[in-house]
Amino acid sequence: MKLIFDLYLSGQSVVGIIKELEKREILSSIGKEKRCKRTIDVMLSNEKYTGDVKLLKSGNSEVQYLSTDNNPAII
Repeated sequence: MKLIFDLYLSGQSVVGIIKELEKREILSSIGKEKRCKRTIDVMLSNEKYTGDVKLLKSGNSEVQYLSTDNNPAII
């Protein structure tokens, strides 16, 4: 997973990351050779990997709060 973030931070696009993982023959977490573009995109935009979490004011509310350093960062 760290490789995906490293590739992204070095300027690789989502498609470029997928091609690099395939070139290195790195399987997905469920053992697949191919990855969906959406899967990588969601992973890169998930704030929880950096230790942050978005909280809603209530179930129906559009108001959100960002709690930083809430958990240990994965990446």
